[in-house]
Amino acid sequence: MKEAINEAGKKVQVSENTPVKTIDGINYILTKADQDEMKAREDQWATKQQERQRSAVISARRKEYGSAESQLEEIAANGLNAWIDRINEVNRRNPL
Repeated sequence: MKEAINEAGKKVQVSENTPVKTIDGINYILTKADQDEMKAREDQWATKQQERQRSAVISARRKEYGSAESQLEEIAANGLNAWIDRINEVNRRNPL
């Protein structure tokens, strides 16, 4: 058990699992609105993290693909199937 301040401003004993925020060493019980806001921020952070990871993978793929000109030269020299195999290998090494 731990001590926390409820919405009415009274000190109460709460379980260790009760969500609280600590300000200047004082625990305040999180309201439903606080919890919802925290969840929304966590979800937003996770989405941005996924976007950054996806962007990094796409950048790595583009670098390995080479320019459009070099890819066309590769197709002309080695055939379409060889180019497809190489692109598939790049994608396998850099999964989304």
